[in-house]
Amino acid sequence: MKHVSIVGCGGSLPSTIPPGEVWNCNYAPPPKVLKRLTRTFQIHPLGVLDKKEREWLKETKAPIVYVTPSTHRPRERLLPPLPWGPFCSSFDYMMAVAIKEHFGAITLVGVHLQKGSRRERLAEHVSLAYWIGKAHGLGIVVEWPSCHILMAPFRYGINYWKEKAWVERLVASFPTPPSNRSRRGHRRAAQPAAQLGAGGARNDSAWSDTDTIRWR
Repeated sequence: MKHVSIVGCGGSLPSTIPPGEVWNCNYAPPPKVLKRLTRTFQIHPLGVLDKKEREWLKETKAPIVYVTPSTHRPRERLLPPLPWGPFCSSFDYMMAVAIKEHFGAITLVGVHLQKGSRRERLAEHVSLAYWIGKAHGLGIVVEWPSCHILMAPFRYGINYWKEKAWVERLVASFPTPPSNRSRRGHRRAAQPAAQLGAGGARNDSAWSDTDTIRWR
């Protein structure tokens, strides 16, 4: 059975990474991931990458998966046509590629979108849940040890009061929205260099419709 570990930037990595391929995105991974790395993904337009992201693209020996072709990337791989679905983060593309390439098992590590930024919680966590569900429906084993993804310790209705209290605590921990004065502009390319969100993904608060890439 083909296995891939998809590694985020959120820390809390397991002591050992299962055998098989290891993929990451955006930044240089920790040493124990680096020595096992088989692909690195960079889905963002090159014009918005920060210094560390650009340095990683120059330094990495792993094949780099991009959206668009270039004559300046000797180790590049282009994204293949992918199954239909929402694409709100690099993790969605990585899941879709794993499904496309018929991996039988996927392990997510260092991905904490359920406790991340507003974007991570409202968009990226929801779309990743779609791809996890799609993989399960296709018979793919998906695991996420020590990750804050799809955490729901109580069943609605059956454990009504415990579930209600748990969700209320989750909602109360939601990040405060930015004021209109401090909110970033709509066009992503005009924003300053992106930072990592608490969930282990880039904290990009706004995308224009023209930045969204989908395959059907």
